[in-house]
Amino acid sequence: MFYSALLIAALSQSSLSQFESKEKPSVLLVGCYHFANPGLDMVKFKLDDHRSPKRLKEIEEVVNRLERFKPTVVAVEYPANKDGLQDWFKRYSSGIQAMQANETELIGFRIAKDCSAKVVGVDVKMDMDFDKLMSFAAKNHLDAQLGGFMKAVGAAQDEMNHLFQTKTVGQILGVLNSDEMARLNRGFYLRLTDFTANHEYPGAEVLAGWYQRNMAMMENILRSATSPKDRILVVLGDSHVAMIRGFLRDSLDLKDVPASEYLGK
Repeated sequence: MFYSALLIAALSQSSLSQFESKEKPSVLLVGCYHFANPGLDMVKFKLDDHRSPKRLKEIEEVVNRLERFKPTVVAVEYPANKDGLQDWFKRYSSGIQAMQANETELIGFRIAKDCSAKVVGVDVKMDMDFDKLMSFAAKNHLDAQLGGFMKAVGAAQDEMNHLFQTKTVGQILGVLNSDEMARLNRGFYLRLTDFTANHEYPGAEVLAGWYQRNMAMMENILRSATSPKDRILVVLGDSHVAMIRGFLRDSLDLKDVPASEYLGK
């Protein structure tokens, strides 16, 4: 058994070296808050118009930094199975529509146009039944769990509102893409597992759906590469990036490029 373990370890090391030495597409993940703030996320906040001269100047500074990555592909938070993205990008590129206050246009499309990069949608829509979860909590008197979770939501909202009032877009993105913020983001979702009673685990089921969605998005990012020389810039909500970055770092087929190399720390 001991010699078998040594043999397996040696073979594994050899196989891993082969994966590590091969040329792989590079991926730069950039987690954003939603500039348009549609109010669809769990954590909601007050946001000014990002088409204002002040914000547009800040966004341009971010764009200039990210363009140094020289992407060949720009992946955005648009359903992978839905038509319309290419037409939207064409309308943006030709200037025949009014500028929208969202990160897809202000960062993703802008960089894709400047760098002559391909635009792809990588999102996968899956339901997360929070209403059912809240009903379960009420039915089973999970007041402490619900109170702790809502307190975490409130703290996140307060922190984001403070950032919006005191920081530039680039500074905010630097915070959101830090390893510490990613850990806090994942930890926030892990609180869902607290919702359990009588050997029922609806919180874990909701969390599993969140993992499934982000794993599917990771697969779409992988499929967007058509060459090992591709350089893929991914612009998504920061909660998605907090999850996907972990998958990317473990990937044998893609190379993780730290956002801090372009956004700063």
